Amino acid sequence: MSEFTDKQRQELVDVLLTVEASEGYMRACDRADAARYGWTRPRASPLTVRLETASLILRALLTTTPEPTSTTRQETPE
Repeated sequence: MSEFTDKQRQELVDVLLTVEASEGYMRACDRADAARYGWTRPRASPLTVRLETASLILRALLTTTPEPTSTTRQETPE
């Protein structure tokens, strides 16, 4: 994997913020459903789970530093 350009990184951040906002909205909907149906705990909808997974993947992409693509050969003493 290569390093992201500043523009690519900003686009990933924008997508992450959108995903996290959507995830927050879906969690609120899950809590509302729990209150409406008398569940003791909110149940995560499939969309909430997918948004949470997308958020984790995007965060990992943004925080992982790529490994160097070129390696330098070190001379070993004889």
